[in-house]
Amino acid sequence: MGTNFYLTLLNGNRVHLGKRSRGWSFLWNGNNGVWWHNLATLQAFLLTGAISDDDDEDFVWNLNDFTNMAMNWHPNIYQTPPPDGSVVRGIIVCGADDLIINGLRVSQSTDFS
Repeated sequence: MGTNFYLTLLNGNRVHLGKRSRGWSFLWNGNNGVWWHNLATLQAFLLTGAISDDDDEDFVWNLNDFTNMAMNWHPNIYQTPPPDGSVVRGIIVCGADDLIINGLRVSQSTDFS
């Protein structure tokens, strides 16, 4: 259970941004690197559309409110390297499906429920 967030692009396509769940850091959908690949490209991408969630699709999030929520949603979960120190090309590996990229918890999977 949680809340999924989407970016609706000018052409009407919706891109899944990630999921907020109780007790976990915000989980960003990396979308296989198609839309963004680091914090700078994510910030630029977020400017290209309107942010909504699946709880109220008619409500459009203010960019600052959304980024503040996502960055501060249980920020201490997955923000430090794992005990085994798994690092691949400067990206911290935090389990089978999660990475830390520029301090963001990012899923390697695009399958969110």
